[in-house]
Order: sequence, then structure tokens, then C-alpha cells
Amino acid sequence: MAARVKQLEKEIIRLKGELELKHIIIQRQKELIDNLQKEEVIHLCDLIRDTDLEIKHDVMITPRSIRALEILKEEENYISALMILVKYFRRSLLAHSSLKDNDIESLFFNMEELLLLNTHFADDLVERFNLWNNSEMDKLGDIFTEWAPRFEPYCRFGAQYDKSLLKLDKLMENPSFHQVMSDLSAGLNEFNGKTFREYFMLPIERVPMYELLVNDLLSKTPKEHVDYPLLKKASKKMKKISNQFKSTLRHAEGQIKFRSLLERGDGFETLASIPIPLEERILIDTIPVLAIYDLEDPDKLTHHEPELIILNDIIVASNFLARRIDYQLYCQPLKVVWCSVGIEESVKDLFSDRDHATEFGFVMGGPEFTWVVFTSPGSAQNIVDSINTAAGIISLEHRVGIYQFINKCVYDGSWRDGNFFGSGKLTNADGIVFDGYWDPVFSTGFGIVTDDGHSEYTGWLFDHTEVEVIEKEYTLWGDVRPDNDTWKVIDYTSKKAYLADDVILYMGETIKSIYRVKKR
Repeated sequence: MAARVKQLEKEIIRLKGELELKHIIIQRQKELIDNLQKEEVIHLCDLIRDTDLEIKHDVMITPRSIRALEILKEEENYISALMILVKYFRRSLLAHSSLKDNDIESLFFNMEELLLLNTHFADDLVERFNLWNNSEMDKLGDIFTEWAPRFEPYCRFGAQYDKSLLKLDKLMENPSFHQVMSDLSAGLNEFNGKTFREYFMLPIERVPMYELLVNDLLSKTPKEHVDYPLLKKASKKMKKISNQFKSTLRHAEGQIKFRSLLERGDGFETLASIPIPLEERILIDTIPVLAIYDLEDPDKLTHHEPELIILNDIIVASNFLARRIDYQLYCQPLKVVWCSVGIEESVKDLFSDRDHATEFGFVMGGPEFTWVVFTSPGSAQNIVDSINTAAGIISLEHRVGIYQFINKCVYDGSWRDGNFFGSGKLTNADGIVFDGYWDPVFSTGFGIVTDDGHSEYTGWLFDHTEVEVIEKEYTLWGDVRPDNDTWKVIDYTSKKAYLADDVILYMGETIKSIYRVKKR
């Protein structure tokens, strides 16, 4: 009992301490706000950073040294811009009692962190320039190499940038915010003719700018110079962080665009969840075209204008999109579509009476449907290139991806021209699984068949998703008739299967549905 009382007393002391600490924090926050409100008007001229350097004149006469000094001056101009954003706009807005702090903080996000980051970076540049008279210290490559990974906070800013712009537009609808921003913007415009939005976009340009600055300095640096190999290394580092930043920015832009797409309604909202996305879905591009037709059903249309909507995992024909229909009728997975520029005469003849049929376009084939896309002259190849780039396609023939058919069968594996080809797993709607190697030329395959928990190694004939198990006496096995215990799943890349007794089967050419094998 006494131990329990002591425990409770300790708990009471701990809670009192937390309450006192919370009170102190709240009090400090109030003091900070009071101080901000009591501060005098911020003078923009006081926010301009300009460092005096002690460099001998004769050191600065080379194109390289002149460009290096310009890099420092550009950095100090950029820091001055961040100071105006953080200390002039952000601080003034926070000091206004009618505005919510959370709104202001979400608008400027981590811009204060960027100011601190770049101030330290500029300090390192200044320190180096003050040693520039020493030929051994006439270098910047090592500084950029060291700092490149430290610019990662810009990626977080880039991910938030479009949301911040939307927040700004929303806040401008608030009369109090609008008035304060108008007054501040007028002061800035009078000071240097710039606008808030011009300053606000500067951090978006900064990391790619560093890559350009390093490469420009490298081009003005002799190969025998001590800084040349350092700048070569810095160039690679800056390219890496710049690409990371650009990728983050594209992803964030894609998120915003995708949300706008969903807001169209009228069936577009289904794209948020149908088909089930394997990753966060973003919009890459919307491409207006003259017409899109389904080769199997040329009259299948809706009232939507024809567009190819490219998302990061699917491509959608907007004029086929409608609620309460199978999604396979209006979208196809990017990974398993094949595009062929040009339209055969026999296909053109099918649409010769259509208003939008032209000589120009391409055919897009998938696992179940083939679309004919008519375009304006010269645009078909560009559209196809955009589709292949979005899909990350390397091989124009061989693909790897997953697709669910309308009949609920799911194939996950290797494809060629819309057909199963190579290693893959087909799960039928009735639960039977065929996991192995598929050859569309002879419509045969072999591997593991699992049905109701029972598995065996065997072969099969297939026509699309219709699969029939082959008896072992069938010529598929050639002269080799292994039993269920000796087969292993074949690897389509190396085309070899391991037997239980360590003998290796090599798959030869497929002739008359016979797989030639030889023992090692």
C-alpha cells in the first residue's frame, strides 16, 4: 500500500511539472506575438545581404574567377529574397491578429529552414573567397559536393509548392489577408518593382540553377586547374539532387492535376479507385485527339470529348468513360499497352465515313481491347513517345505487368504484344492457378498448376485465359517424361529448369509444340 502511495505521489509531481512546462511555453508564445506586434516597421533595405570581399584585383581577371564571384553575388541576392519572404511577409502576416498562424505557416512551409540553410551555404562561399588569393584555395567544387545532399529540404518544399499556391489563392479570398498582402506587396513593388509571387517561386528554381552554375563554372575552368576534378564530381552530385527535386515537383504537380481531374465528375471520379491503384495515382498528361474508336465495337462512345488521359499506372480513353461499366472498357494498364504509329488501310476503311477519320493516327493494343486513335498531322509519334515514356518502357516488345480481365482472371507476369509470353502466373476466376512458362506461338506452357490446394508440375494449352491441362503423354514433353516430383518452375530469362536430381533442362526452339531438351 505504501509503495502504491509513493507511486501516485511521483505521478502527481510529474503531472505538475508538465503543466508548469506547458504554461511556460504558452507564455513564451504570447511574449513572441507581443514582441512581433510591437516591432517597428521592417525596412526592406535592411534585408539585403551584401558582403565585402578582400580579393586582389589581378586574381579576378580570368573568366573563371569572374564567374565564381558572380555565383556568390547571385547567392546573396537569393538570400535577400528569402529574407524578404520570411522576415517581411511571413513575420508581418504572423503579427496580424486577425489571421490564423496555421494558415500562414502552411503557406510558407519550410521557407525559414531554406533561409537558414542558404545562409550557412553563402557563409562557406564567403569564407572560401576570402582565401581566394591562395591558389590552392581557388576552388568551389568541394563546397558544392559537400552541400549537394544538404539541399534535400528543397525537395520537401517542392512537394508542398502547388499546395501552397492553392492555399495562397484561398487566403486571398479573406478580406483581412487580402488587405495585409496588398499593403506589403505595394511596399515591395515600390522598393524594387517585384511581386510576392515572383519571390515565392524563386526556391523552385534554385536547385536546378545550382546544377547550371556548377556546369558553367566547369566550362570556364582549365582541365589542369585544381578545381576541375572537384567540379566534375560536384556536377554529378548536383545533377542527382536536381533530378530528385524535379521528380518531386512533377509528382506534386501530378497530384494537384489528378484531383482537378476527379472534380470533373460525370464518371471521372471513379479513377480515384478503379482499377485499384498499386501506388498513389497521379496525372501525367491529358492529350486531346480527334477521335478514339474501339476496334471491337466502333460505335462505343460517350458524350465526353476524346482525350487520352495518361496517369502513372493507366491510360484512359475519356470518350469511353462512364459510370457502372467494366473499367477495362475505358482504361488499360500503361505497362501492357502496345502502340503502333500508322493505321492500316483495312482499318481506315472501317471508319472512312466518320467525321474525324484522317490519314493520321496510331493503334493502341492491350490484353483485351484495341483502340484506334486519330490525330492531327505529325502528332501521332509524339503521343506514342509520351505514352512509352510515362510507362517507363525500355523494350517495345517485351513487358512485365499485371492485368485483370473482365472475366475476373488475373495474369501477373511477362507479356508480348498483348499475349502471355515467358514467365507468369494466371489465376482464374475459379481459383485455379497456372504458374510457369507461356509460349503464345504454339499456345502452350508448363509449370505448376494449383487447384483446391493440390499442386502438380505439368503442361497446358491456352487460348487467352482459357487453359487446358495437357496429359504427360502429349508431345509437349518430347522424349522426356518427368513425373510430378522432378519439375521446377521455369525461369523465362535464362530459359532453364532445374530438376530434383540437379540435371538441368534447356528449352530449345519450339517446333510442332515439342520442347527440345538436353541433359548436362
